[in-house]
Amino acid sequence: MTDRLTLFDDIERTLQRHKQQTQPSFDFLNRSAWPACYNMRDALEQWFAEYPDDEGKDLRARFRKSDQNHDSAFFELFLQEVFRRLGLAPRVHPKPSTGRGRPDFLINPRNGNAAYVEANVVGVTGFMVEDPREQAVLEAIDKLAIAQPTGIRLRAHSRGKLTASPPIRRIRNKIGRWLDDVDRDFPRPGSINAKPITVGHGDWSLTLTAYYRSDRLTDRLIHLPPGKGGASTKDAALRKNSLEKAKQHGELEHPLIIAMNTMDGFQKTEDEMAALFGSAQVDWYEDASGNVLVPPLLPHEPDSLWRSRSGNRYSRVHGVLFFRGVWPWNAHDAVSYLYVNPYIKADIPDELLRLGSARVRDGQMKWEKGIHLGDLLELPDGWPGDLTRPTFN
Repeated sequence: MTDRLTLFDDIERTLQRHKQQTQPSFDFLNRSAWPACYNMRDALEQWFAEYPDDEGKDLRARFRKSDQNHDSAFFELFLQEVFRRLGLAPRVHPKPSTGRGRPDFLINPRNGNAAYVEANVVGVTGFMVEDPREQAVLEAIDKLAIAQPTGIRLRAHSRGKLTASPPIRRIRNKIGRWLDDVDRDFPRPGSINAKPITVGHGDWSLTLTAYYRSDRLTDRLIHLPPGKGGASTKDAALRKNSLEKAKQHGELEHPLIIAMNTMDGFQKTEDEMAALFGSAQVDWYEDASGNVLVPPLLPHEPDSLWRSRSGNRYSRVHGVLFFRGVWPWNAHDAVSYLYVNPYIKADIPDELLRLGSARVRDGQMKWEKGIHLGDLLELPDGWPGDLTRPTFN
């Protein structure tokens, strides 16, 4: 008899510092000795114990990889647990009778028809740094605070692309001298109005801005991660990903619901509406039978999931379930809304509507808050618990 597969390693943990800018999320969660991380690991292991054995090995492998794989694996594990607790009896990666591939879930309500769910983690293009040479520079900068804890908070912005390894030591020393000046000129807590510093190598440049000084010392410098010029807007990223998922499996024998978790968690209702309907201001019209008609489109409006310049489309997608940035540490109170396709007689399990809904009623979109996720997942008050922060002299 073999031991049960687990997500995390059975190791002694002594790590008491913050997650570094370039440290993979799994590595931090796996190694941290903070009580909050113990609590998160325990909850995730309980969820994983409910995951189907024949799918667990693949999910575990992705969960332990780089952030993109880790994020998608976590979201699937989270959804499985949410669906299970809602009483939807989820099946993982079912084989459809029609269409292509295998959707992530088939959910089966107590009353009503089954539905497929396709999960997706969405990020804004250009937000994450993927070049390992640039990551090495960021890591070296953060290590300045490990050697000498600081209250200074930095934001970073990068442009261009590195074609060769930059002189990391020279860059680090230059930034260290600049930090000494900022430390001297702004010794008290509060906003900082210091001149930014820019370092570069070839056509690549990194600009650091000191924007705040806290009275709490930390071993992390870059609190707002690097951004790239030309990043797409949130609604464009949501639109692109929802369209890809709508096309992925073709015509399925059950309705499809797309579940989306956004990486930054800062999108607004307007971003979601634009991705699904193509306009910040949408009016719905009803015929004598109460059917919602396709609203007129302006020439400049982009195509969206349920509206194109030719009219409504993708009737196979009965709903889109948005989670506004759900991660292990905020799984108790993340915001979620299930947008119901207004142009068809959508077949949505009643249990799923408990997560919050956005539906057209009386010619207007109405938002209804859902169940508190902490109650559904039985996570305690004050989740995930205390962070044991480093003690500095």
